[in-house]
Amino acid sequence: MIGDKFIVHNYGVSGRTLLKKGDHPYWNEDACQQARRWQPDLVLIMLGTNDTKQQNWKYASEFESDYRELLESFKNLPSHPTVFASLPVPVFQTKYGIRDSVLKLEFPMIKKAARREGVHVINLYKAMKPYGKDFFDGVHPDKTGAYFLARSVLQGIRNYRPPSR
Repeated sequence: MIGDKFIVHNYGVSGRTLLKKGDHPYWNEDACQQARRWQPDLVLIMLGTNDTKQQNWKYASEFESDYRELLESFKNLPSHPTVFASLPVPVFQTKYGIRDSVLKLEFPMIKKAARREGVHVINLYKAMKPYGKDFFDGVHPDKTGAYFLARSVLQGIRNYRPPSR
């Protein structure tokens, strides 16, 4: 979708948390270190869904600071990438302990962390709201849902206008 002038890597890991004290923190994954070593020009952070599980949300008071630290860790790479924070996609059915009601509590924290770090926010929650039928289990997108998700990310990137200096 983005064209052949770009190389896109997915360093996401299913089931991971933004919270460092979560049950499966993204911070501890090789993928997180690989993403930094790659020295990207653009980074999209899309974490928070698994943080809504009860065993993880007990650390909610650390969510914003952990989010800020992750944003900062990418912003400060030698490649100085443009970093985007995303509001997670909707949870169409409560499953696996993942709760949409808690997910919405993250939004102000993500927005505040992004604002403090000077990072643009892509609202994937709003963008994906019409596509619930394309989430096979109410949490994870199927092939069609993944297409609409990728399209929404691309639109968010294309709509971004860096602040004038």
